[in-house]
Amino acid sequence: MLDNDKEEYGLVEFRPLSNKERWETYAKLTTPQRAVIDAHRKYLVRSEFVKNTYLKASDWYFVDLKIDARYPEKYETKYMLYCECGRRLKYQYIIASKKTGQEIKLGSQHFKDHLNIPQHVANEISAKINNVDYALDELLWLKRKNQTFPSELIERVRKQLFNLNHNQKNQAFNLTLVQRIFAFAEVDMPIYTADYQAIQQFLNLDLEVNSVDIQSKGYQYFQENITDYLTSQTLYQKTALWVKQIQERMSQTKEQPKMPKRYFEAFHYLLTKIEMQTIEKIKAEIDLFSLRGLGKWIQPEVYTQISQALYQLGYTEDFLNVIHPFIREGLLEFFYVNQKNDIVNEESERDASPILNEMVTLLAPLSKKEQATLLKELLLKLKQRD
Repeated sequence: MLDNDKEEYGLVEFRPLSNKERWETYAKLTTPQRAVIDAHRKYLVRSEFVKNTYLKASDWYFVDLKIDARYPEKYETKYMLYCECGRRLKYQYIIASKKTGQEIKLGSQHFKDHLNIPQHVANEISAKINNVDYALDELLWLKRKNQTFPSELIERVRKQLFNLNHNQKNQAFNLTLVQRIFAFAEVDMPIYTADYQAIQQFLNLDLEVNSVDIQSKGYQYFQENITDYLTSQTLYQKTALWVKQIQERMSQTKEQPKMPKRYFEAFHYLLTKIEMQTIEKIKAEIDLFSLRGLGKWIQPEVYTQISQALYQLGYTEDFLNVIHPFIREGLLEFFYVNQKNDIVNEESERDASPILNEMVTLLAPLSKKEQATLLKELLLKLKQRD
């Protein structure tokens, strides 16, 4: 939470930490907080390897980063980390060959010796990796100042994500940032000042949407499954809906793929047919649909999301509100026609019911045979009128 006497989230008198301060603060984190920080460190290191043009063109790529939180304490050798040269390590970088798959384990000072790269490239990589520690210092500094996650943000972010799924504009946003915010919120870890400012901009996006009913089953379902939605990315990445072959084609041309009406009509018919089935039956039927004809154009995980939502919500507006917007827009036409037909049928039945009740009363005194004969004659006369 933000301190009451502070108007804005941010750093106060920040300075980089010494190695001793860094490790002391890290040691005081909870196990889940350490896991989030370690995953974020790996992300930053991997980003530096990817951004290095020399390494990108070389045979080597980054696989993993391991951290010995007990370094330099000595304990069982099999749990300690070492470089290929035998030197004990605090940080062990695991690099693999693109050609052979061979993995090697290194300290940051030995990239030149084992990767066969120029000294200036090795120095550049080492410097970038050291900068990762300085970047993480901001988070540890906030933790030393007893700062926690700014919890007032998270519900607003949740609502904004739901809004984005219904936005009439094709609004781009930083999905990695939002994923990081949720990861840090889950373990009550303070976030970067820059992330705090960026998420404020995200919350202020101008979206063309109707007001959100946070009590609706659709909204509640979306919030319960929001982690899965963010992890899969298909809901928010414009090209992620399509299978890889189509994604590759989209990257080479401005032309956007379209689905013919018959795809949505067929899918609509299937959804009306299976909505009351078990999850196993729903998944089996939708999986079969995804393997036929145009169904193969869409990513399998989109169908997985649809199966789960259909089982939980039925074929309703709430269901449509939580599936991929492209699929939703295609189904809407058929969904509302079907809904209108149901209303008309209900009204027809309601209007006809008094007449039917009167006929039943009139026929009641007659025998079954007399009733059948009379109804047969009635049907015959009605046909003659037609």
